[in-house]
Amino acid sequence: MDLKRVGLNIKNRRLSLGLHQHDIHIKTGITQQKISNLELGNNPNPSVNTLQRIADALNCDLVDLLTSKTEYSSDLLNS
Repeated sequence: MDLKRVGLNIKNRRLSLGLHQHDIHIKTGITQQKISNLELGNNPNPSVNTLQRIADALNCDLVDLLTSKTEYSSDLLNS
């Protein structure tokens, strides 16, 4: 799992919804510092539970945070 990509996906989704890190903190209970570290790719081992809570707060599927659009599209084409 490319943690920099995951962090960028979280940040891009959050910004596209007009949300701040504090908004995600309120929705998930995850500290703002941890959210910041995730977005920067500085959390070496985020739990699936943490990522799922963020995905829920961002109204998206966990797979959307874990893959880039091109990876997801090429996986679908190859299956």
